[in-house]
Amino acid sequence: MHNLVVAFVLLLFLPMTGFAGVWLETTQVDFADGECEKNLYASHRGDGAVEFVPRFDINGDGYFDLVACDDSGPYIRIFYGGAGGFSASSMDSLPSPGGGGVDIADINCDDYPDLIVTHYRGGRVSVYWGSGSGFSPSARTDLTSVSGSVESCMLADLDKDGYLDIVAACPGKIFWGDATGYSDSRNTLLGGATPQHNVEIADFNRDGLLDVILCNRNASWNTIYYNDGERFLHPDTLALSFLGDIPHGLSVADLDGNGWLDIVMTGHASILQSYIWYQYDGYFPVESLKVLETGFSYGGSATADFNSDKFLDILFLCSSGTGIHSHPLIYWGSDTGFYDALRTEITTVLPLASGGLVADFDFDQSLDIFIDNAEYSSFDYILYGPDFSRRDTVPVNMDHHSMTREIGNVYNRHYEEEYLSSIFDAGTGASWRYAEWNAYCPEGGFVFLLLRAGETPEPDSTWTRWYHLTSGEEITDTIVGTYAQYKALFAYTKPAYLPILYSVRLEYDSLGVGETDELGNIHFYSLCVSNLSARIELSHPTMFSISVHNILGEKLWSLPERSCSPGIYEIPPIPVPSGVYLYRFRLDGRLLVKRKVVLRD
Repeated sequence: MHNLVVAFVLLLFLPMTGFAGVWLETTQVDFADGECEKNLYASHRGDGAVEFVPRFDINGDGYFDLVACDDSGPYIRIFYGGAGGFSASSMDSLPSPGGGGVDIADINCDDYPDLIVTHYRGGRVSVYWGSGSGFSPSARTDLTSVSGSVESCMLADLDKDGYLDIVAACPGKIFWGDATGYSDSRNTLLGGATPQHNVEIADFNRDGLLDVILCNRNASWNTIYYNDGERFLHPDTLALSFLGDIPHGLSVADLDGNGWLDIVMTGHASILQSYIWYQYDGYFPVESLKVLETGFSYGGSATADFNSDKFLDILFLCSSGTGIHSHPLIYWGSDTGFYDALRTEITTVLPLASGGLVADFDFDQSLDIFIDNAEYSSFDYILYGPDFSRRDTVPVNMDHHSMTREIGNVYNRHYEEEYLSSIFDAGTGASWRYAEWNAYCPEGGFVFLLLRAGETPEPDSTWTRWYHLTSGEEITDTIVGTYAQYKALFAYTKPAYLPILYSVRLEYDSLGVGETDELGNIHFYSLCVSNLSARIELSHPTMFSISVHNILGEKLWSLPERSCSPGIYEIPPIPVPSGVYLYRFRLDGRLLVKRKVVLRD
């Protein structure tokens, strides 16, 4: 017995080694079970990738491009940005009987952005397929199973199959993408009173599935359709009230910073107020409703942090839509919300605003504003911040609503997105040792990876914190857990240059079946059922002692208290009869007991 104890004491402090395992994600199916907001999706690019949905640079020159939709024709107009800004001399056009809204994405992953246009006067949704030579009126797919005027659209991968789906307000329909593109035969009707400007998509209830909100003109409410995971066959819905019967505009963001998405609602014609519906813990309580006296806001709204004070502001694109011009308004965000007394009128233009977009178009660190102008034979405006006195103009003929996708993270408009992986089960205790990922990172684009692990199937307070990893290097931090999860952070400085993640490889050493103690310092791995063997991982320096007892409480052997450095250690096999045994640990004066069942032939 004495010799066994000596061997036990000596071997306890030998570093442990084990067999290696690999967690590899590199296909669309691998990535599809993760979670992300509307601007990212798991695509079929290559073998599979996580990439951005929208594109803001159509011709690949590194500058923003803008699209305008003539309400009654004759064109859809593409204005290519450059070092000198925007002008009529750098414009392409596509014939249209009358446009509504537009979204831009590389739908077929061929590196050429495609144009998705709703034809307000033509009763169709058209996909113009991009190419090395630009767009052609004949290289398009038309979707005609719509009813009435089609005002707006937005793309996202709603069913996580790796193909982008089109949500069109016509009156409210999802056209499901697949490897062949789109077809009128593959759609789901959401309905709604008369959904028009504009469609918004986001995960409102934070269940990992993207939901849709439609703005219902000719009704006194706007409707959220919660994704049921079955292509919206039986979605739950939530109607949020609005003044009168002509809602006409939506913005979505976390305006109060509480981690839940809020909704800005604007109206058409005689509606002179705008609403903010705040969300708390998955609910939109009536008492959260904020009413702002914005005046006419036919052009809707956009959210951005104009003054860089870390509070989102709201731009209202003001006009009646029936001929009454108004100055745009910026309502300034604060730690207590939004107020009519805390706003600025932009007096450098007086448009008949029908929509707009906020971005730093000239890359000077100040946000600029693109304003759609609904006047006949007129001009759209690009107002350059910070004072909006400098501007470019581009020719339009009653620009309708055009580009409504707001740039940046849906929560805070930061130029970053987050992809959260599914939870990997190593099957046994694991010590995570190596990380490597393959990503396309253009100028100013980055993909960062973080890792956490634990011994419960769902993350809880016993899991490790998030650790930053370095691709192609050993993980120097001690990250131990049977279950693991990584988070990929996509960051960019120019929306013209967006990163793509192609693969993730994480390697680990197997430690056996693991348990995590409630003392937060020791990971205990029971390795074999035929003897008393185990492995222990200490996360920080500890005064440590151990004793082993049979089920009657009789002490079989023990190790006196001593100071132990962080690391992984092995308790060697000790033959004992079949039975139930108890490990009694004392860590810095605190007691922990673990049970081990031994079964022998």
